[in-house]
Amino acid sequence: MEQRFFNDSSINTFGNVQLFRFVLPILINEVIPFLSWVWKYIKPHKLSFLLAVVGVISVSVINVVNAHFIKLMTDAVLNEQWNLTVQIALQIILVITVSFIMQYIFKYSASLFSGGVTKSLKGDVASHILQLPVKKLESIHSGDLISRITNDLHLIQQFINQTFPKLLSQPFIFVAALIYLFTVHWMLAIFSIILMPIVTIIVNKLSERIEKYSEGVQSHEAQVNTMVRETIMGMPIIKAYDLKQTYYRHYENEIKAILKQKKHIDFRHFVMNCFTTVLMIAPYAVVALFGGYLTLTTNMTTGDLIAFIVLVDYISGPISELPHLFAQLRSSSAGFRRVYELFSSPTEQSKQKESKNTDLTVKRDRHVIQLRHVTFSYDEEVNVLKEVSIAIKEGETVAIVGLSGVGKSTIFHLLTHFYPHQSGEVYVQNRSIRKWDIAELRQQFAVVSQDAHLFNRSIEDNILCGNLTATREEIEAAARASHAHEFIVNLPNGYETIVGEGGVMLSGGQRQRMTLARAFLKKAPILLLDEATSALDTRTEMMVQQALERVMKGRTTIIIAHRLSTIKHADRVVVLDGGTIVENAPHDVLIRQDGVYKRLFQQQFYT
Repeated sequence: MEQRFFNDSSINTFGNVQLFRFVLPILINEVIPFLSWVWKYIKPHKLSFLLAVVGVISVSVINVVNAHFIKLMTDAVLNEQWNLTVQIALQIILVITVSFIMQYIFKYSASLFSGGVTKSLKGDVASHILQLPVKKLESIHSGDLISRITNDLHLIQQFINQTFPKLLSQPFIFVAALIYLFTVHWMLAIFSIILMPIVTIIVNKLSERIEKYSEGVQSHEAQVNTMVRETIMGMPIIKAYDLKQTYYRHYENEIKAILKQKKHIDFRHFVMNCFTTVLMIAPYAVVALFGGYLTLTTNMTTGDLIAFIVLVDYISGPISELPHLFAQLRSSSAGFRRVYELFSSPTEQSKQKESKNTDLTVKRDRHVIQLRHVTFSYDEEVNVLKEVSIAIKEGETVAIVGLSGVGKSTIFHLLTHFYPHQSGEVYVQNRSIRKWDIAELRQQFAVVSQDAHLFNRSIEDNILCGNLTATREEIEAAARASHAHEFIVNLPNGYETIVGEGGVMLSGGQRQRMTLARAFLKKAPILLLDEATSALDTRTEMMVQQALERVMKGRTTIIIAHRLSTIKHADRVVVLDGGTIVENAPHDVLIRQDGVYKRLFQQQFYT
């Protein structure tokens, strides 16, 4: 659910009798959680933050002191007090030197702070994504996820590195200068900032739409990332079906939408720049005209006027920066919102909450996997599994068959806790998965799927995924066991060969044997084979099948297969139909019965 912190529509209820009714829930449910989230990143770097605050306060005070000394020196020169003039000049040099030091402290501390916060945020985003449940990751398109990691984090980084130091420094500089100007001449000080409230209201109104347009830009850029990724991954299909123009038109439409949103943003920036120019010139004009008049008609000295002119830059500067800061803040808030929404998604818990009324242990026996009356639904409406019960003994090989969509792969998802089951109990190694630490639970399984996913790293690195502490000898032994060593040593760089994105440099059979080597190296007690040979030709399938037999040796194995010829030697075959188990017996028994399995077998071999 999208977080709506800084929701302007609700803020408009100020002054209304419904103030607390609308604003208080937003404050409690949205603003405070967001600020506590931000504070989590500020807290580890509070020393550099405090140094930056001390530095900016010091610089602000020094600017006022320097202007005061210029006033004194101007009056001393006009009164021909040369000794005093020299003394003041030396003091100005000292003040400027101290100012340089404090500016360095401020900029260095602000850089440390912003760099530390940015680094922590990026690390936490990556860590959080890795801990998100599979269900959540499948609900977010990869292009949108990439956009949040790149574009949105870039907006936040720009805010922290560029906008935040200005937000920190400009108010201090403005207040310090304004206080001094009021001590010199209160009327002139008021006239020099008289336009500020009016322009602030106008700028705020203009910048409100910038946030909306910026969020639109981020959303469309996410769509562009999605399209680019899909185009690259699906290039063979695009070329085969001549979809180049279709995809290009979609891409062009998204780019046009981005440009349209950016035009709105640029127009508002232009209007705000016009007000910025007015804000920069107006104070100087007021001080020159009205200040000159006061110098001639009152006891205001020429030194006072010069000090005013020096300090008016510290008044007009922050005021003129106001439109830019408003715009940058609005743009950044769109990125903050999308990243904060990502963080609001709960991660996988290391241990599941245990039900007080549920028996979480089973009697010690040789059943390493048990499903007891398990019901599961992906959308909480249609049950994919209905009251499924299976018991698998240690070292047993069990095949699960059935038509597509009957829940075969879903059982794997439940065993590895990619999805939590709604009712019933699942036991692994005589322990309910409610009691397992998720990382430890997944160490019990080695998974080989039809999609032999490889990372764009070396062959050695890809096999090492099975056991990061394995030696080179163990890696080669795993490769030999999976019939992969022969083709690996014939590659130009052997085990150091980069396989390309998704293993594109290797054939389907080679990729599958790599994943088998990975599973062999893991040495997990339970092996899950999800249609591991369905996409291979007959010759390659035979080689992979031989490798599978080696990997399966001494392990409890569950096989999902459409090719029923590959499961004849399984100890048992479990047949799923409509989300329930309809048959459960060895192949030789089921083939003699007039049931679902026999019909599936006959369809494959006699049609």
